[in-house]
Amino acid sequence: MSHSPLNLDQGSVDPRYRAGWSRITNLIETGGSWSGRERNCCYLNLGGDRPFADVSFASGFDFPDDARAVASVDWDHDGDLDLWVTNRTAPRLRFLNNNGSTGQRGVLVRLQGQSCNRDAIGARLELIAADEPSQPLVRFVTAGSGFLSQSSKWVHFGVGARKGPFRLIIGWPGGPSETIEGLLPGNRYRVVEGSNRAIEQDERDIEISPGELLVVPPTGIARVPLLERLPLPQIGYLDESDRVRTLTFTGRPTLVNLWATWCLPCVKELQEFKERADELRSAGLDVVSLSVDGLKDDKPGDLSLIRGFVEKHGLPFGVRRATSEAVDRLDVIHDVVLTTRTQLDDKFNLPVPTSFLLDGSGHLAVIYKGPVSVDRLLADVALMTDSLDVDPAVAFPGRWFLRPHGLGNVVVRVADRLVRRGHLAAATSYAELAADLAKRNGNPFDLTHKTASALIDLGNAWDNQKRFSEAATAYRMAHRVDPTDAAAVTNLGNVTLSLGDEQSAARHYRHAIDLDPNQLQARMNLGSICLQEQRIFEAVEHLKAAVRINPGFPQAHNLLGRALLKQGRTSGARLHFQRAIELDPDYQDARDSLRDMDGPGVEGGGS
Repeated sequence: MSHSPLNLDQGSVDPRYRAGWSRITNLIETGGSWSGRERNCCYLNLGGDRPFADVSFASGFDFPDDARAVASVDWDHDGDLDLWVTNRTAPRLRFLNNNGSTGQRGVLVRLQGQSCNRDAIGARLELIAADEPSQPLVRFVTAGSGFLSQSSKWVHFGVGARKGPFRLIIGWPGGPSETIEGLLPGNRYRVVEGSNRAIEQDERDIEISPGELLVVPPTGIARVPLLERLPLPQIGYLDESDRVRTLTFTGRPTLVNLWATWCLPCVKELQEFKERADELRSAGLDVVSLSVDGLKDDKPGDLSLIRGFVEKHGLPFGVRRATSEAVDRLDVIHDVVLTTRTQLDDKFNLPVPTSFLLDGSGHLAVIYKGPVSVDRLLADVALMTDSLDVDPAVAFPGRWFLRPHGLGNVVVRVADRLVRRGHLAAATSYAELAADLAKRNGNPFDLTHKTASALIDLGNAWDNQKRFSEAATAYRMAHRVDPTDAAAVTNLGNVTLSLGDEQSAARHYRHAIDLDPNQLQARMNLGSICLQEQRIFEAVEHLKAAVRINPGFPQAHNLLGRALLKQGRTSGARLHFQRAIELDPDYQDARDSLRDMDGPGVEGGGS
């Protein structure tokens, strides 16, 4: 990965820098190890010229967590330093209690500034032993003692075998020095600037022992408010006449509820909805209940079964059956907002009941996993206004929801998932929104680059379906979002060529080459167009570049051979035809070209 975000030669962001941060972000989001589970290390200073000793195992410090910060403090007041360690991977916090016995305890000092800053940041302390006056122990008072950490403001002197009493010389920041006599090992002292004395602090006798592990029982119920409201994809369903309907919004909040006839919590939830239907209507909330019966078989459930269930329980929400497509789209939203699951072909993993609370414009505000009470719904609806989002709360401790990078990145991920699952029309609206957000709110996490990549993926998906006009639109959007992305321009040239517009395709290829001279496909296709239009010298230029970019590409050698043959350079052409056949012995076009050369021809120049 590049050490700098800037490509100094071109003045643009180095793509390697972007790719590196993208991989790091993905590693963090998926719970991967930053260090590859490499164990942490701890070394003991043996003093003098002796080497450090590896005490990782003996100290208990060799756990495989991704440790992020370390803070030292005499936590149990026994005269030696203990450690607190935070980790990116679980457990989040570790305490390492120093139970070693050296036979003598250290000296701890806490400074209090008067004319200088309160904590005496920047002070220099010397502790001098009576038996070793030439080897003082030196410490400094610092702020921010480590990465993402701050150790105790008590200055610790590990005196080892040195004998007291000790002399303490304090160089106060910006002021005179002060000397204090008579400090003893094992004691804690507080020194006020200018007092010329050390006040011994009362020692606390603390015993540390592991407490009872608190295990929170798992629950299938969760309320997940979104930090920013996310547009919901188009949701279709079947009515009681088997007609396909599309969920529409009238300016009132809507609850989309997924249920099944075989789900007991669903029955209880729907019964409460029925009993308190007047309260829900008075609050302005519409309830759309969609049965998911039968969707495991990729087809709607039996209509008569669902109708009989609705009539038996007197449900006022009508007979509506979710389509596979609708549930799959809701599953995408659920995955992106709540999980890091990457198995993109797993469908219908949503539990039932699951409900989605939408505002009047169809934007998702809250996801409820498991049954939700009417009281909870009424409270959340009351919070929803045009100017105030639902009050955010952490649904799962230790997990992000809606990602820490803002709405733009979430929209990009939704678009990407929808493309991968084949919902191209739905993906298009999210890609357009992502493009708009990228233009308005480019951020440190490179939303622009991610959006362009998602749009290119969308264009590729349309291209595979031979929907060239839609693909061209996606590539143009990608280029508008990130004008430095040569791949988008190359792909735009490809679909333009598929639409039969060779002149426009050639223009796009030239632009892509200007952005990135190593665009192989742009070189190849532009060389082929030039060859057809008898612009032989330009064709040779681009095809030689293609061979230089990928010497193992037989098609490039074959096309270059044909271009050289047009120039009458048969010996060079022969060499490239032969090279194409060496790379691909079944390459018939190159064999035919080589065979045709054995007829009448003109010998001339080289390659």
